[in-house]
Amino acid sequence: MTGKDRGVFVATDEVLEWLLPWWWGNYSETNKLPVCFGDFGMSDRARRWCQARGLYVLISLEHLRMADKERIGSARLQEWEKNLSPFWGSRGAWFKKPFGMLASPFEETLWMDLDCEVMGAIEPVFEHLKSSFCLMKLREEGKKVLYNSGVVVFRKGSPVLPVYADYAMRYNHKFLGDQDALSELIYKKKFQVDSLPDIYNWQMCRGLNIAAKILHWTAGWGKEYIRRYGGLRHRLACSLHPGMRV
Repeated sequence: MTGKDRGVFVATDEVLEWLLPWWWGNYSETNKLPVCFGDFGMSDRARRWCQARGLYVLISLEHLRMADKERIGSARLQEWEKNLSPFWGSRGAWFKKPFGMLASPFEETLWMDLDCEVMGAIEPVFEHLKSSFCLMKLREEGKKVLYNSGVVVFRKGSPVLPVYADYAMRYNHKFLGDQDALSELIYKKKFQVDSLPDIYNWQMCRGLNIAAKILHWTAGWGKEYIRRYGGLRHRLACSLHPGMRV
């Protein structure tokens, strides 16, 4: 697989587009793979910014309709609120993800959420793609595995992708987020997927891992840390090399 056949895909709407320069600054310092920027509803300014730095694609979301609270039901809503609150404003963005993946122009794609801080060269991540879909296990719940969809490596034509999009369209009233739906369909459909080492999707709620290649600043507190402090890459570089200027 040549470099032209591989690439990185990120996508955003206007709410989180402020992360684009931060993500790009970290990624482009040590990586050369082409990047495709997916438009989930960016501002014109962000759209022009993306077009100046990589490939650009407008993602069609005409078939995605998020269920209202009545269809979800009060019992399920109460259960979700116990586990994650507030969440209502984020769900629409989460379920757009499979449509972004389907729009990737690359034969092999590394999908990253924009709250992922790239700490160094990450092209070796493709070595872990043996089937057609590779992602990190969060935990096992009996026979089921809960996966995190923040970093995913996949091949064009993966059989997981259309089912993932179908679940997002038809069953989003049953799942808090897209990764819950993805985990369920992998289990029910018995898809063969590869396990991504956690150094490529290190959840910062676990604390710092200096060996991690990608730090994932999940949830609201993670975005706030990025906004206030700009992540950790430069701070770590300065601590390891005291003479370095940021």
